[in-house]
Amino acid sequence: MNSALTTVNSTLMNLAAQLSGQITTAQQALAASIAGNFSELLSSISNVNSALTSVNSTLMSLGTQLSGQITTAQQALAASIAGNFTEVFNYLSGVVSQLSTITSNLEGVASQLSSINTYMAGNFSELLSSISNVNSALTSVNSTLMSLGTQLSGQITTAQQALAASIAGNFSPKCSTTSAVSSRSSQP
Repeated sequence: MNSALTTVNSTLMNLAAQLSGQITTAQQALAASIAGNFSELLSSISNVNSALTSVNSTLMSLGTQLSGQITTAQQALAASIAGNFTEVFNYLSGVVSQLSTITSNLEGVASQLSSINTYMAGNFSELLSSISNVNSALTSVNSTLMSLGTQLSGQITTAQQALAASIAGNFSPKCSTTSAVSSRSSQP
């Protein structure tokens, strides 16, 4: 029993020694691999850092240039806007002045039209009165003419009757004389 345990113990000791050697070898290989990978990673990070530094420098330079250009553009834009507003303001001032002049002229025209309206109203009143007077006079003349026409009609009728009677009277003796002459001529 003791001998068997001793054998097992010896076997385990040999196995442990072998495993220890293998583990040590694996650890060394792993450490070397990790060290190589970290070296490559550090080199890559260093290259990236250098590239980022270059990009940052380029961006800073570009930012300075753009800042100058933007400032110049802003100043030019501000000057242009100020000039445009000045032109617009001057134009609107001219328009307001013209509108004021037009308003003044229209007020003058309105005053003249009011005067003309008053004048024409007075003249139309006088004209209406004159027309009314003329109408009354024409009505009177018409009445007089109607009365005169009636009188003349009666006088003409009387004159026609007298003339007709006179003509008839004149023709009657002549007709009798003509008949007598005709009778004598027909006797042998």
